[in-house]
Formats: sequence, C-alpha cells, structure tokens
Amino acid sequence: MAMKIEDNEAIQAAFRTYLARKALCALKGLVKLQAMVRRQMVRQQAATTHRCMQALTTAQAGVRAQRTRMLEEAQGTSQSSKTVEMDPGEGWSSWTSRRSSTL
Repeated sequence: MAMKIEDNEAIQAAFRTYLARKALCALKGLVKLQAMVRRQMVRQQAATTHRCMQALTTAQAGVRAQRTRMLEEAQGTSQSSKTVEMDPGEGWSSWTSRRSSTL
C-alpha cells in the first residue's frame, strides 16, 4: 500500500502541530519560571530596600537624640553657669522677674 502524498503531508502537518504545541507549552513554562524568578528578585530587592530604610531611620533618630541631648546639656550648663545677684533686702518676686527676663 502506497501512501498518497496528501496523507504524508497530513501526517507531517499533524506532527509539526504536535511539536509546535510542545514547544509552546515549554515556552509557557519557561515564561512562568522567569516570572517566578523575577518576582523573587523583586521581593529580595524590596526587603533589602526596607532594611536600608529602617537603618537610615534608626540612624536619623540616633542623630536627633544626640543633638537633643547636646542642646539640653548646653542649655543646662549655660543656665547653671548664670549667677543671679540678689540683694539681701529683695524678695522672691524680684528674683523671679529678673530670672525670667534673662531666659
């Protein structure tokens, strides 16, 4: 039995279709794998960025706290170094009014 040319062409077309579907399925799988890898990389990058932002925030808070302490220390030393002269005859009200005017 000899196969006709049309039969051979039909078989070849069916086989090419099978191969094309198989390649498409493999390509879809590869695309899905790439998407998963990219998603994971983006998550890692986001986590790294988040950690860096937290570190920056912590550093900023530390600097602010240090500046506040330094200012408080500077104000404390400047206030303690001020001496208030008071006459023995003056009362409390004159001392407080003089003190509030210097601050």
